[in-house]
Amino acid sequence: MIEFDDHLIYGTGKEAAVAGFANELIVLAMLMTNYPNSSKVDMPLASYDIIIERTTGSHASFLRAQVKTASKSIPFTGGSRGGVDRSYDPQIHQNKQYTQNITTSDLVIGIHRSKGQTVLYLIPTLVISILGQKSLANTKADVFSDWQIIDLCDKESELKEHLRQRITTSHPLMKIDSFNTWIST
Repeated sequence: MIEFDDHLIYGTGKEAAVAGFANELIVLAMLMTNYPNSSKVDMPLASYDIIIERTTGSHASFLRAQVKTASKSIPFTGGSRGGVDRSYDPQIHQNKQYTQNITTSDLVIGIHRSKGQTVLYLIPTLVISILGQKSLANTKADVFSDWQIIDLCDKESELKEHLRQRITTSHPLMKIDSFNTWIST
């Protein structure tokens, strides 16, 4: 029997980079069961890792997805990778870190791995901009563990309606004022 040792999803530096790369491949494999024309992107400076072909009737469109390891929360930031210029551009005196938004990707896919279970959280960047946060706790993201989010991620009114059916007023996500206001209107 092949078992997964969950200590590998935590770590820093090289270990975290290897786990992150492995997680991208695991997410891609899982995506391909429902979206067979998905692909890893081989563009090191892209703000997304995976392209997903979504087909509606005879129309196909492509979504950009950024994969993030979700140990306890799903991070929404990028641009802080290692290297000499990893977090600060001295020429323009600006931090290079950014929060994912609709111009950088369509979806952030958080992957949480533990012994015997892998969970995906499909967070539309549309919702990330509404939350106004740099991350979201896994306990608040459970409503986004649903394949249908891919089909709805860029359709605001349909996404709202879908989430309204999945979420209760006592759900911890409803305690975020900006989300509560958005979903209630």
